[in-house]
Amino acid sequence: MEQLWELRQPDHNTASRLSRQLGLHALTAKLLNNRSIYHLEEAQRFLKPSFKDLPPPDVLEDMDKATSRIATAIENKEKILVFGDYDVDGITATTLLYRFLGDAGACVSFYIPDRITEGYGLKKTHITACALDRKVTLIITVDCGSSSHEAILEARRHDIDVIVTDHHEMPDELPKAVAVINPKRKDNAAGLDNLAGVGVAFYLIINVRLELRKMGFWHAKKEPNLRSYCDLVALGTVADVTPMVRENRILTRAGLEVLQSTDNGSLQTLMAQCGIDKRYVDAMDIAFKLAPRLNAAGRVAHADDAMALLTADNPAAAARQADHLTALNQKRRKMEKILLQEIDAYLDQDPSMSQTHIIMLHGRGWHMGILGIVASRLVDRFARPVVILTLEGDVAKGSARSIPGVDLSGLFNTCARHLTSFGGHAMAAGLQLPAHNIDAFRGALEENAAAMTSPGMAVPTLMIDDMLDFKQISRDLILEIDLLKPFGEKNPEPLFMAHNVQVMSSKTLSGGHRRMTLSQADGPRFQAIQFNPAPQAAALDFFNKMAYRVQLNRWNGRENIQLVVENILN
Repeated sequence: MEQLWELRQPDHNTASRLSRQLGLHALTAKLLNNRSIYHLEEAQRFLKPSFKDLPPPDVLEDMDKATSRIATAIENKEKILVFGDYDVDGITATTLLYRFLGDAGACVSFYIPDRITEGYGLKKTHITACALDRKVTLIITVDCGSSSHEAILEARRHDIDVIVTDHHEMPDELPKAVAVINPKRKDNAAGLDNLAGVGVAFYLIINVRLELRKMGFWHAKKEPNLRSYCDLVALGTVADVTPMVRENRILTRAGLEVLQSTDNGSLQTLMAQCGIDKRYVDAMDIAFKLAPRLNAAGRVAHADDAMALLTADNPAAAARQADHLTALNQKRRKMEKILLQEIDAYLDQDPSMSQTHIIMLHGRGWHMGILGIVASRLVDRFARPVVILTLEGDVAKGSARSIPGVDLSGLFNTCARHLTSFGGHAMAAGLQLPAHNIDAFRGALEENAAAMTSPGMAVPTLMIDDMLDFKQISRDLILEIDLLKPFGEKNPEPLFMAHNVQVMSSKTLSGGHRRMTLSQADGPRFQAIQFNPAPQAAALDFFNKMAYRVQLNRWNGRENIQLVVENILN
């Protein structure tokens, strides 16, 4: 799909002042402006994220109730169950709480449901078939639970307390839990809405550690260093595509430092499997290498396979699990490719399907575990919200992904009469409905999606940070730009524009990527790569305009400047 290119227009006076005050390159100051950072103090906080800038945990509603109950359970050696979700956010949140409680000497176990057979969230059967069998008296949910009303009432009937920690959209009525810690509660003014599920769990353990300290608990036991858990927080936060600003930026930066400097055997093994040099691991490595492998377990097998890696206690076990996750990820990619080919054939037969305000597709036997990621691919291609359903008997269930400006939670709420259940975020959601409701749901979905969109909204816009000629590029400039890391949602990797670029040499790599040597008149030559270029673009030897990113490519002890071509206009 064609993209609009828009060159950002920062305030030059503000950028010049920041450049002088911080001693930074003028371009770096412009990049800060482009991210709505205009003043010295906020720029310093952004460039040097610090734990001291985190809001305190007790700003979250019910935090003190949850903390008190958990401290009592630890002290009395009650059996605690950590109940999580099967994506990377849920897996890392489960591991985080399980590890912390274990380090505190608690009697703790965990449970993650099967995506296909059990679905998302705590259910009544988890109380009767799991919690009772384990003689649990306290359940702590992570990355789920806000809508688990029936399950929590069932737990109460068996004298089992439940603490909910979650970050998904809240229903109008709170579940009858001992505590519900969710920054999206309507009565919560904490300003922590951007936290991932693992971030909420981390806030909980901050407060629990403090409460135990007040009780003198750590006099007889080594007090855990919470920073050492931040590698898990970084994994879950990046994988869940939460905004990389404020508290998420602080926690992720700390987590990356842990990954770079420690010898966490399990994650070091997985990084080695991915070809990541731990000295330079960043958020992009998590997003494109580590997270897909961890996610593959919950998608095509069981999330326990990922938990087995994260909780491995020896190198041999970690190596076996890393190999297994890599194999599962390869399987996931193959399944995804086959489903996309089937959908492409379907859309070729009926092109009008891709011209609607929201694309909704369904098929029988499509694997539930890959629907969300396939929906994301189609959103990237068509710049429209996408719903994909798989039919099992007379039930349809699936996943949806959206575009900025179309809130899936709000959209599904307008069509709730057709649905059995739904939940999630503005940008990603899951749903289930009777198969005979599909046509009625499709009509209601299209009507309400049309009301949410405006002309031109579906045309993706490429936001260019600044013009950058090749002769301006240097290693020092790239290192300064790297101060803006970690990149992610709401803090994208800077994108630049160059004119009149000549392709000096070119070759196609496996996977269809194009490796090039590029130059401008009177400027240096740089190695470049373009991932999955369109056939017509792959044949060009001159670019009138090129949108690109600049990086230091490090491999086998060598380092060179590399350009990553995002798009071209001729």
